[in-house]
Amino acid sequence: MTNTTDMQRALQSFHQEWEEFLAVFQNLSEEEYLLPGAVGYWSVREALLHVAAWDVELVVIVDKYRRTGEKSDYGTDEEVDELNEDQVQEKHDFSMEQVWKHLHDSHQQLADFLTGLPEEAFDPKSYSGDWIATDSFGHYVEHRENIERWKASR
Repeated sequence: MTNTTDMQRALQSFHQEWEEFLAVFQNLSEEEYLLPGAVGYWSVREALLHVAAWDVELVVIVDKYRRTGEKSDYGTDEEVDELNEDQVQEKHDFSMEQVWKHLHDSHQQLADFLTGLPEEAFDPKSYSGDWIATDSFGHYVEHRENIERWKASR
């Protein structure tokens, strides 16, 4: 019997939840990507931009912590909401093709970063391990479930 490491479990969840996240978008029409209410008041398109933004942000958070020991503080829930809005608005003019490219590029950047980390970075009780679990595969699950509920309600 082999022992699965925290890193192996995290990366397996990361890849599996990403695939399940992508699967929820199958069979959506171009118009459906733009309808509000898929994730809160956001459209599917905006939710995709949000997920991409946090894939990039997660690299910054974990890299800064590993290099300096400095923890990231995004402030109050209202301040995080404002950051989320700003991140989505930055890419407001993107076409759907650009949204998908940005999403996949951001995910690949995060995947490359994670696979280069040492085992201890994935300890679920550690600062970096908690961020990795919450803001990568946990984030994919959260928004996949949002979109599944939205699709079911239509």
